[in-house]
Amino acid sequence: MIQCVLAIHCFRYSHRKQLFETGTPQVCELRMLRTDAAPFWVRIDATAAQDGLSGDPVCRTVVSDITDRKRSEETLRKSAERTKLFAYSVSHDLKSPVIGLYGLTKRLQQVYADVLGEKGKTYCDQILKSGWITRTVTGFISFP
Repeated sequence: MIQCVLAIHCFRYSHRKQLFETGTPQVCELRMLRTDAAPFWVRIDATAAQDGLSGDPVCRTVVSDITDRKRSEETLRKSAERTKLFAYSVSHDLKSPVIGLYGLTKRLQQVYADVLGEKGKTYCDQILKSGWITRTVTGFISFP
């Protein structure tokens, strides 16, 4: 795997100074190609250590295949996008009728308040409250 060795070498080169100066573990995710040109993802974790015999600083590097995790993340991202689009669609479809109903009920309450009686006023109040709640909720859902 020439590409893998090269990637590790580049990773080591670009992060070696920071790794040995600070002792902070270094992490990198790379998209690579197998010898058959199939793409795959790796995570490279590097930590500073000391050689047990000489005491010289060494870099311990672990390379992990994270292709399945990346696929799962992409699937989740696409699912979340579809859910957002659905929520936006539902919000948009609800907004117009709710605004119309809210406006008509408000007008009914203003013009015919003396004719409605207590039961009618209660119904109007419930409709207005529901309309306000729906408008508030649909206002939170915005197109990405």
